[in-house]
Amino acid sequence: MQKKSLPKYYIIESTNICNFQCSICPNSLSRKMEKGNISLELYDKLLNQISNVAEGVQLYWLGEPLLNPDIFELINRCKRKTNAKVMLSTNGSLLTEQIIQSLIDSGLDELIISVDACECQDVYSSIRVGGDINKLNSNIEMLFRKNKRIKV
Repeated sequence: MQKKSLPKYYIIESTNICNFQCSICPNSLSRKMEKGNISLELYDKLLNQISNVAEGVQLYWLGEPLLNPDIFELINRCKRKTNAKVMLSTNGSLLTEQIIQSLIDSGLDELIISVDACECQDVYSSIRVGGDINKLNSNIEMLFRKNKRIKV
């Protein structure tokens, strides 16, 4: 009998909390869903189960991962316990010099920044409700100045 193999790519929702109410995101439709962050205990159990097979771990789904106060620890634990590439996707609104440095220090491999318009605040804020395109552009510029390691 052939042993079933485990997947090599994992999506782990670090938080389902978000600071925006985006018109394109299912998270804004699930207002009744209980909101919260993954516990470190549950996360460690997951990592122990996938540590020998994971090649990619995505620490986001519908929430803004930078709202999880343990996000840098989650990245770091994944890098220590697996050989996986670790990825985050963010709306970019919370990027600061300190957060960028913490992402670099944690070992993050790839950062996706969701951008729905480059210059027009009206278009951007109609999609990313609560967002400011000028702040996002400044945050992205700061990221590129400070970061030399993480794939963006």
